[in-house]
Amino acid sequence: MTDSDHPTDPAPADVATIDARRPAFAKLADEGWTSDAGTIVNLLHGGFTGSVSVLDSKAGSTRAKHWHRKDDHFLFVLSGEVEYFERAIGDTRTPECQHFYAGEMFYTPPEREHALRFPVDTRMVSISTLSRTHDEHESDVVRVEFKLPGE
Repeated sequence: MTDSDHPTDPAPADVATIDARRPAFAKLADEGWTSDAGTIVNLLHGGFTGSVSVLDSKAGSTRAKHWHRKDDHFLFVLSGEVEYFERAIGDTRTPECQHFYAGEMFYTPPEREHALRFPVDTRMVSISTLSRTHDEHESDVVRVEFKLPGE
């Protein structure tokens, strides 16, 4: 996929650049390397020790519509597309949609309401600060009303 495939949401050109249209965008840890055996792409170096999960989401589905008291996470899109919405706790306005595509990663900090919608079948890797057993996750999450465009 090239930038011309998604001309309205190009990735920042370098680590120091923040694209205001995609404030959650996160650069990969490094470009990795390729050898005769294949390719390694490093998503993160250090800092995150909680959980790593793979999420499969069906086309037309939504996830989240919540915020985390302490946890935060990076989401790396393996395939598909994510429509990501984030706002301050208690804000009832619908935030701008940020699109993320295969090979891109984005970050959700603690204490930020967020929602994800999937226009196509999508597979992501979630890298969280805290352990994400079901009970631990539920004790950290606060569910909110979050009406997305078209709902």
